[in-house]
Amino acid sequence: MKKSRAGLEKEIANIISTNLMEKKVLDAWTKSIEDNYEVPEKYSTDFLTKRRSITEADDFMLFILADILLGKHSIDEYYTPKEIKGLSQSKWHIEKVNFPRRYKMTKITDQQYIGCISVKELMLLKDAQLINYNENAQRTMRHIVKGETEFFQIALNKEAVRAIMESYESDLYIPNTITLNLPEDAMFDYNEKTGELVINELEYFDILDGYHRYIAMSKIAAQNPNFDYQMELRIVQFEESKAKRFIWQEDQKTKMRKIDSDAMDTSKVSNRIVERMNNDNQFILAGQISRNKGIINASYLSNIIDIVYLKGVKKSEERLMIKRVSESLMSAIEWYTDKNPEYLNKPWDKKLIYMVAYEDRYGELNDIAKDYLKVKAESDIYANPNLIQLDITRTHKLLRKEDM
Repeated sequence: MKKSRAGLEKEIANIISTNLMEKKVLDAWTKSIEDNYEVPEKYSTDFLTKRRSITEADDFMLFILADILLGKHSIDEYYTPKEIKGLSQSKWHIEKVNFPRRYKMTKITDQQYIGCISVKELMLLKDAQLINYNENAQRTMRHIVKGETEFFQIALNKEAVRAIMESYESDLYIPNTITLNLPEDAMFDYNEKTGELVINELEYFDILDGYHRYIAMSKIAAQNPNFDYQMELRIVQFEESKAKRFIWQEDQKTKMRKIDSDAMDTSKVSNRIVERMNNDNQFILAGQISRNKGIINASYLSNIIDIVYLKGVKKSEERLMIKRVSESLMSAIEWYTDKNPEYLNKPWDKKLIYMVAYEDRYGELNDIAKDYLKVKAESDIYANPNLIQLDITRTHKLLRKEDM
């Protein structure tokens, strides 16, 4: 390909989104795909109605979608003449995998097995169309109805996929479980002697848990064929009602506030700044920043650093900010405690953290701006990054008033 697959996926997804409710357009696309490439209607419709992510399409199916949706004159931006000639003369087929498939697993019950799987094996299953997203069991499907057009669409959290991809690419992701559900008619048995789950025949797996990780892996594998690692695999055989119960049960895990969850991400630049400050023996409040009992709350400090110092900074430049921001903010805090020594032992509220960071970044606040922040600090407003940004905007306006 001349350009990245990711760029082509995005362009195709945008075209589909624009025409999503146009039944005549969808019908025409489906017919063209079947007439030209012999792709079954059910399969192409899954992509054209976003029941499946474009990321799940293999390389040939991606070309088919590009050819029909973009047209001959546009696909040459992505494909070489040789690729176009070869692919346009081909016919669609499913990549076959050999059975039986053998997985080293521990038997928990007759319906549950735990083992491991590699990214490469998972991608083999994907290319063989053996990974299915069950619209009746999943919690993240949207029911779309308009006129004669009616379908379910996967509600994909793109931000979650992006964050997972960054963790994979930084080699920071801690592998966790992918759960695949065997249909009732799957032919399999468990070999007690070898500890193997042997799948002899299978139409497809339903993916019950781990879909966003699966999509992230698919995106990276499409860009880097050598991408691989082992992860925990859970294979189950649940009827639909039990599968729904399993998904519900997984969703009941104790949830954290986003601000606290973000503070757990050790790769996050703002958290690295907080850690650097807390571990600097020359800093007057070294060791006093923590998530729970510190003089300065680490979650709020990290969040405010994101908004005050890092907003608008390019990803490629964030790491350069670690030393600069930590030293600047430590100096600001030390200057404040020199003027107000009680805050060497007294807990800092959210308003004070924000005010000191803001003054360090933008200059001294006037009294009206300080009063405004004091009122806001009485609520839990600083748990919400968007509202902090609104505060910055409003504070700027207060500072710009002529009578200040």
